[in-house]
Amino acid sequence: MSAINTTSAESTILIRRVEADLRRNIALAAQAKSAMDEVQASSLKVTVVVGDIGGQVQAGYLSGSDILKRSDTIAGLMAEAADTAATTSALADNMRQMSARMLSIVHRFRVGLPG
Repeated sequence: MSAINTTSAESTILIRRVEADLRRNIALAAQAKSAMDEVQASSLKVTVVVGDIGGQVQAGYLSGSDILKRSDTIAGLMAEAADTAATTSALADNMRQMSARMLSIVHRFRVGLPG
């Protein structure tokens, strides 16, 4: 009987140790779950921030593209203005030449005036 009592007492001690180990493992698992939840929440926040950054980069890219398009438009308008100025200058030169010829013709037909 004493062997049974001894074995029973040892078994009880072992069961209590296993129970204590199980409680520690459960507590550690709960802490690990909490840590994983925090990691997941942080990951979601990072994902949102990265998405926001991506949106800002896209907006910057679109703004840059718009600026380039407008610069091309301005360059085209400046080229047209330069062409128009050259045409206007040529027309003004032609008008001066025509005026000089007309003055010469008028001077030829003046009667009684010197010159």
